[in-house]
Amino acid sequence: MQPHFEEKVKQGILSTGTSVSDLDVLALINYENNSDLQYYTMCFNESLRMMPPVYYSSTIRMSEEV
Repeated sequence: MQPHFEEKVKQGILSTGTSVSDLDVLALINYENNSDLQYYTMCFNESLRMMPPVYYSSTIRMSEEV
């Protein structure tokens, strides 16, 4: 992660009123406070766009019996 992006994500977490420690950051990110962490969500979506979990998905049928 780029240091300036990492700092903005940490500032977004701090703005929700929670404390941040290096070991506890992942416990702070959940579905309930996802709307409060807009910058984190944007960074997460961008990382999925750049490195998708499924690199290639074929839409071609292999047989007529589908």
